[in-house]
Amino acid sequence: MMRIDADTHVQLTEETWSYMTEAEQEWKPILIEPIPGRNFVPGDKRPHQTWIIDGRVTLNQYRDDVRSGTTADTRELRDVPARVRHMDELGADIQVLYPNVFLGLVTENPEVEAALCRSYNRWLADKTAESNGRLRWVIVPPLHNMEAALEELRFGKEHGACGVFKRAIDVGGKPVSNPYFYPLYEEAQRLDLPICIHTGGSTTGARSMAASPDDRGTSGLFVDQTLGCFGALATRRVPDQFPTLRFGIIEAMASWL
Repeated sequence: MMRIDADTHVQLTEETWSYMTEAEQEWKPILIEPIPGRNFVPGDKRPHQTWIIDGRVTLNQYRDDVRSGTTADTRELRDVPARVRHMDELGADIQVLYPNVFLGLVTENPEVEAALCRSYNRWLADKTAESNGRLRWVIVPPLHNMEAALEELRFGKEHGACGVFKRAIDVGGKPVSNPYFYPLYEEAQRLDLPICIHTGGSTTGARSMAASPDDRGTSGLFVDQTLGCFGALATRRVPDQFPTLRFGIIEAMASWL
């Protein structure tokens, strides 16, 4: 029996941004090492790194080697064979990789977002190519520029991606049922790439009830939480409009069903 871990993560490093063009260097994220006595997470004394991205401070999730059973080399894909060996120890045939930093919206600038996503997707495509199909990944589309987002879907399909990462709430507080995302769904359907809705949301609109009157009538109770994506998609009958497109609600357990 094939055993697939559908939600594993990859730790971003400075190498992640090495695919940015010369013209995009001004937007390259800056990694800040832990500052003694300064905690970015209230009540959490662990030594978190942080990224400065487009003028904002974004947490680089802390991972403990002992607790996680991983190492920086395996988390950051600096040693892909070592990660694959660890998968063998865990009994996992395939891991599907999600980003940590992109769980929240890191910028609202379409140009910056497109540059970050392009670099991340190309870095991950190159890294996972070393795994002989054991490491798969989800595309991170720059959703503030739909044309650029669709280009990333096409790139990902050609380079080993198996899905499309989607935050529960995005682009100014829009829920997954908002028609703004229909071009993304149409292209994902054409490419046979599932939409993988992962825990996360816009840092500027994550607690917004809805982005428009259209959304309020159908998803107002839902958009605060990832689980609400199911209700939002169902009440707007989004799957009826994209009959062969698959949606997954990832990292949400199943007891809510």
